[in-house]
Formats: sequence, C-alpha cells, structure tokens
Amino acid sequence: MKNISKYKKYNTLEVICADRSSDSVISEFILLLKKRFFDNDIPVFIYREEFVHENGDVKSGFVVSCRQTQNAKSLKLFEICLEASEKSHKIFFDIYTAKQFFDYENELSNRGAQLFEKTIRCILEIFRKFLKMV
Repeated sequence: MKNISKYKKYNTLEVICADRSSDSVISEFILLLKKRFFDNDIPVFIYREEFVHENGDVKSGFVVSCRQTQNAKSLKLFEICLEASEKSHKIFFDIYTAKQFFDYENELSNRGAQLFEKTIRCILEIFRKFLKMV
C-alpha cells in the first residue's frame, strides 16, 4: 500500500478501462462509475488514451480521473484489479479479457452482456475495498 496517503490527500482515483468494444459500451460504464462514486462537485476527467501491452499490441482505453493528468501512457495496462489497487492509487481493468478472472464453464450466447455485468460488479467491489483502504 505504498504511496496511498499521498494520493488520499488529492482525492485521486484513476480507472484504466481498455476495451475492444464500442465507445457506447465504455461510455455507459463510465457513467455508471461517475454516478456511483463521484460527487457532482468533484471534477472528474475522462479521456481516451492508448496503451502498449507487453506483447506490443496497442490498446485504446479510457482514463477516469479526479485530477487532470495525461501521464497514463507510462502505466502498465494489465496490472489488474485488487492487487494493483493495493499497491497504487490506480485500478486497472480490461473488460475484453475479464473472462480470465471469472470462472466460465460454457460459452454463452449473451456472453458479452454477462461479461460486462460481471466486470462492473467486480470493479464496484474493488472500488469499495479501495475506498476503505484510503
């Protein structure tokens, strides 16, 4: 939990949300996060950023931040979920590869919708744990 106190001072929490689906899906996700976790009087900045994965793939994602920053390119995209949130002020999540973190027994016809729902639940739980930590 290094540096947590430094970021608590600035009320800073960032979410990196990379997704290969449409902007509308991500926009819906971001709106849900804003409604759930940010007061109207706290400025929340949302911007699109590109990230280079270890294997060289370029991912496009969104950054949601309580402070204006453009330093996201230096972040490692796939340091995922609670482990990352315990070590820094950022939470990383890739919706498309979230299946790696859930136990799927079958390929379902509406897998995308279910994956999105489970991802949101997971993110909200991570936020709750993170907010308790700080």
